[in-house]
Amino acid sequence: MVQNTTPMTYTPTHTAEGRKLTRAERKAANKAKFAAEQASKPKRKAGTPKASKPTRAERKAANKAAWAKKRKHTSPKEMAKKAGQGGKSSNDRMEARAQRESLRKAEARAAKDLASRTEVVEAADGTRSEVVSAPEGYTPRAVESAGKIPAGLTIVEAANLAKAHWLAEQEALVEAALAEEGQLEMAF
Repeated sequence: MVQNTTPMTYTPTHTAEGRKLTRAERKAANKAKFAAEQASKPKRKAGTPKASKPTRAERKAANKAAWAKKRKHTSPKEMAKKAGQGGKSSNDRMEARAQRESLRKAEARAAKDLASRTEVVEAADGTRSEVVSAPEGYTPRAVESAGKIPAGLTIVEAANLAKAHWLAEQEALVEAALAEEGQLEMAF
């Protein structure tokens, strides 16, 4: 039987001749090995206490001291920004919420106004289409500026052209209102 020359971390279960050790023999060998390990370690002086882990209260006090040292030169708002909260106050959040609600109401108002002026028209051939009527008292700019129907157009074509101009104006007005709301939101 070949023996390993590396130091063993456990007591062998067999002797060099191959006989199995009894439990009592292994126990005695383990005790002797442990005593030899303890004798080889440097002994600690009786007056020096063993180093221990800090208690929970000590760790808490150390953490508080570290935070106080870190906060010494920064304001609470700067600390919130550093922590990733953005430093927004409750007033900032209320203003942003009010702006969102105002924008939502303006969009709803514009949609309701458009829906009230939209009607479904059925043509003679059975096709259906949506027609948006102009508000009362509105005269298209093309007709206003010319004072008459543009040359080469029928009355229906002129009306469709005027309606297209009016729709473009309405879309521009809605976009301008939304852009103005967006600028107000960005200002805060």
